[in-house]
Amino acid sequence: MKKYIFYTILFISAFSFSACEKFLDETPVSQIAAGDDFYTSVAEVDAGVVSIYFAYKGIPGDDFYGGIPNLEYALTEMRTDNAGTRTGEGEWGQFEHMNVDPTNATVGSYWTISYNIIYQANNMIQYLDVVEDATTKDQLTGEIYFMRALTYFNLVRLYGGVPLIDKVVTPEEAASYSVRASETDIYNFIVNDLTNAVNLLQTRSNVAEGRATKGAAQALLAKVYLTLKDYTNAQTLLQAVIDSPDYALVTSSYNDVFYSDINSNPEAIFAVQYLSGDALNSEAFSYAFSPKGRSGGVNWPTDDLLMAVDTAGLTDSGNGVDLRTSTLFMWNEDAGNSGDWQCGKYWETDNLEAAGRPWIVLRLADVYLMYCEAVLGNASSTTNGAALLYINQIRSRAGLADLTEITPDNLLYERRVELAFENHRLFDLIRFGKADEILGAFAVSPEAGFVYDSRDLLLPIPQAELAIFDMGQNPGY
Repeated sequence: MKKYIFYTILFISAFSFSACEKFLDETPVSQIAAGDDFYTSVAEVDAGVVSIYFAYKGIPGDDFYGGIPNLEYALTEMRTDNAGTRTGEGEWGQFEHMNVDPTNATVGSYWTISYNIIYQANNMIQYLDVVEDATTKDQLTGEIYFMRALTYFNLVRLYGGVPLIDKVVTPEEAASYSVRASETDIYNFIVNDLTNAVNLLQTRSNVAEGRATKGAAQALLAKVYLTLKDYTNAQTLLQAVIDSPDYALVTSSYNDVFYSDINSNPEAIFAVQYLSGDALNSEAFSYAFSPKGRSGGVNWPTDDLLMAVDTAGLTDSGNGVDLRTSTLFMWNEDAGNSGDWQCGKYWETDNLEAAGRPWIVLRLADVYLMYCEAVLGNASSTTNGAALLYINQIRSRAGLADLTEITPDNLLYERRVELAFENHRLFDLIRFGKADEILGAFAVSPEAGFVYDSRDLLLPIPQAELAIFDMGQNPGY
């Protein structure tokens, strides 16, 4: 904990809230200890807020500053029936077998990166009074709340109760803040942060691309409410996002959602941006998902997912019944002795080792499907007209026939395919109450072959953290 409580990387920000300005032309300048009187101007406070995004985005290959998108797929997608590694080797193979050791380096790095983000958010809150313009101050405050809430939301879903740190902690206070808060307290904190963010943030058209917006806060808060089974509040927020003129479903093709300019992508609600070929601003996941990556390729599609997407079976051409197939999966002849299917969603033909694919955290298709979930609630089915309209727009883009009824099973299937490799599957299975049934069945399949235990849905608290503060390990580890 010591490292992320007291230090942060700062980046110079050279943009305003204009949507046309670039978000990634930043340069690391220094490490500033907590309490230093560094932020004395609006530009410096803005730079500090940008540093929160950079901590989330990460620097490829750096254990402490590696970034959330470069790791999160292992902790989420690879612990489901969607993905694994190509070879099953090493620490990365622990995720696909749901047998993760507390000493696993990726689990520890994710925890450390997350609390670095939280530290930077807490650090910047104390300097907001430097900003005198009310609109600018509200926007920056909302961005801080959004990023802190997003980070805690992922932590509590992955680890359960975690230390709840809402300020910059001094050495004398460290032990008292290293006690695990209850999941209820964490969720209350998240709801409060996101409610504030919704009220403070501007809409997408008034904010530089890459920064948090009102729509992003509404969509994320709705997902929190769905997790808490508060379907009424979730539906209200989701309808507000759907009604916003800032967002629209990409209708040209599913592929264009991921391979068009992210700054003009109407479906993207919140995305992490990268620059191809830039050592500090590139991403590592495109390379990791290739046969050259860790364990011969990670986030590798399971046969179970391949067949779920295309019930008629895949051919080497990659053309299946579902038009999403050719984007989801790519045939790589260099994988193994005779080739294999790999994740095709984030493929980069140039600069694979320093790629620049954006990582979309929230998008409108997810909002459409969450709306269906909110309408469905605890019912066994719904024929609600608005819900059917939204889910069928997604299916129409995929070349599939309209549904006349939405059930938990067909909604969960639609989320599995539409959002495959976007780190939603594990959380969806848990939220729908289907994790034990589906992962239990997958575990005993010839492809998987591991022993499933529902306690493994939570990751272990990193051993390195327990060595500093005995906050208690999760059951089963």
